[in-house]
Order: sequence, then C-alpha cells, then structure tokens
Amino acid sequence: MMFINIVRCDLNNGILKNWKFYLFTGAFFSILAIFAYFDFDAALRMTPSPITADITVGDYLCFLFGGTSAGNLPIELIDKNNIVNSMFKFSFPSIWILIYLILLLLTLEYPYEDLMGFGKNIIILSNKIQYWWISKCIWIAASVFVYFTIALTCFSVTAIMLGAKANFEIGTYYPYFRFNSYDFVTEPPWNIMPTLLMLIPVGIGLGMIQLTVSMVISRLASYLVSTAILLMSAYMQSVLLFPNVSMFARSVEVVTNGQIAWVEVIIIAWISSICMLVGYLYLKNSDIINKHR
Repeated sequence: MMFINIVRCDLNNGILKNWKFYLFTGAFFSILAIFAYFDFDAALRMTPSPITADITVGDYLCFLFGGTSAGNLPIELIDKNNIVNSMFKFSFPSIWILIYLILLLLTLEYPYEDLMGFGKNIIILSNKIQYWWISKCIWIAASVFVYFTIALTCFSVTAIMLGAKANFEIGTYYPYFRFNSYDFVTEPPWNIMPTLLMLIPVGIGLGMIQLTVSMVISRLASYLVSTAILLMSAYMQSVLLFPNVSMFARSVEVVTNGQIAWVEVIIIAWISSICMLVGYLYLKNSDIINKHR
C-alpha cells in the first residue's frame, strides 16, 4: 500500500501539477505542424514539384522524426566501393534532437525536488529507499508516455486542420529529397508507424540514463550525457546508439541498412535494467540526501 501511495504521489506531483509544461508541449507541436505546412507549400511551388502525391499526416510526422542519413555513411561507401556518393549531404536533425531535449528537461528537476521535500520524509521514516527509486522509474515511463501522447495528438490534429490526409503513409518527398542517400532507400510504400512506436521506448531509455546519472553525479552531468548520446546518434548509426531507431531515415522500414525495432527494444530494456540496478545500489549505499543538499 505504501508503494502504491508513493507512485500515486509521484504521478500527481510530477505530472498533473506540471500541467503548464504539458500545455506548452501541445502548443509547441502545433506550431511545428504550421512550420511543416510551409515546408510542404514551398515544395509544391517548385517546378517540377518533388511532391507527387497528397500530403498525409505521415508526411507531416516525417517532418519531426524523419531525421537524416547517418553521418558515417560516406566513410562506409568509400571503404566498400572506393567512391564517394556525391548525392549524400548530411543534414543535422535539429528538430528531432530538440524534441528529446525538451523531454529530458521536463524529467530533469522533479526527482531532485522530491528528494529534498516529500521524498526525504518517505526515505527517512520508512527506510524503503527501493520504493522511492522504483516509483521514480515508473514516473519516468509515465512522463514519456504523456509527453509523446500530447505531442503527437496536437501535431496530428493541427496537420489535419491544415489539409493533411488522416493516414500514416509517406510519399517520396522526405525519403528522396531530405534523406539524401538514394542508394539506401527501399521501395515504397512506406509507413512511419513503426518509427512512432519506438518514440516512447527511446524516451524511457534516455530518461533512465539521465535519472541514474543525476543521482550518482549531478543533474547537469546527466543532461550533458543525454545530450551527448543524442549528438552521437545524429552523426553515427550504431545498434548501441538506440535513439537511431526513432528516426525514420534510420529505420529498416525505409533504408536497407536501417535499425531493427525489436533489437533496439531489447537493448533499451537491458540499459534501463542496468540503470535501475545501479541507481538502487548507489542509493542504498550512500547518503543521498546530504549529498544533494
């Protein structure tokens, strides 16, 4: 019963009372949908236009999570074919990274604030630090779920209001004119749904890494570590850099050398389990309250 009350308290204080941030999230993603509309509008005005089919919600979502071909791709081409793919041009996935940086900022402060407040009383009076820690891990997962649910809902509704067709199919515009690596694009039709399903697992994995590092070292260090993982994922494609799988341009659904979702789920589960264990052992054997004062 005590554990359930702790979880309920975390969900209330860490999510419900933080409603202003989630309201900002909804407004921010609606604005991003408007930016996507102008991007498509500019493409439609080109002669000839790279857009050859109706714009869908999937096309709009590709504006957010399309990403780009990996920065290490030209090196692979040189090694294998002794040539440089002149069509390749790396495009930094700024929107994709920004989406995760906002999420990580959202989940950065609450564990510390709770540790200095209500959580401190729970740890001292109950001597059940494992309850406090597991509850924070559950809160991370719930926060990621709420964040992406609000973000995708507001973005998709705005896209439909701007004229997008209500389906997740993707035309040729983003794969051919934004990924810039024709040799590695599979044949259409494409669907962005597998990429969307990986957003929450990737967010949880990043959140668990940040939560653990913030307890062991500091909040600033944890945010820098999470940012470094995102930056490495932007420039390099590797099975261990699990954020890759939440970019459509790195998914096996659209590129022949893409990341496989179920493999990344196993890696995320493995990393999250290690974070839970390391965090628990550290909290159990350290004076965590005095350290973070």
